[in-house]
Amino acid sequence: MAVAGATGADVQALCAGLRERLASGTAWQVLDVTEALLEGAAAALPAPARCLLAGLDVLPPAQRPAAEALDQRLREALQRAGWSYGVVYGRTPAERLEAACRLLAPPSRRPGTSSESAPRLRPWCCPECLVPECEHRLFRLPRQVPRGHWIDDEDGG
Repeated sequence: MAVAGATGADVQALCAGLRERLASGTAWQVLDVTEALLEGAAAALPAPARCLLAGLDVLPPAQRPAAEALDQRLREALQRAGWSYGVVYGRTPAERLEAACRLLAPPSRRPGTSSESAPRLRPWCCPECLVPECEHRLFRLPRQVPRGHWIDDEDGG
């Protein structure tokens, strides 16, 4: 797994947290590839199974302009390398680690993606006769007003 991020985005802490979290039962390696991307050496690296980019939400405003420029360079390098990536956000290291783990989870295990939790639309049914194909619905639709005509409630027309 490749992790990259601008200076101040705390990539090292994210890598350390991921290594600790993934240590039990996985063969994944967590590598900080920031320098390789910036130096144009991404082609020399094997394409990672997953790639994470540390977001800039933890940076103080004074550091943001330089970090945003570096972040843009990293995104362009990721695009040139053909690596898809997820962006990890969170104000604390724990929040960032949880966000990274959510991005690494298979889509079927991500919160809010199960088909059971998806809201279901019920088919329309007439409240008067309980028949979905009822014509009562046609009479309830607002009447179309011809273009250029205004309805004035005060004089009825």
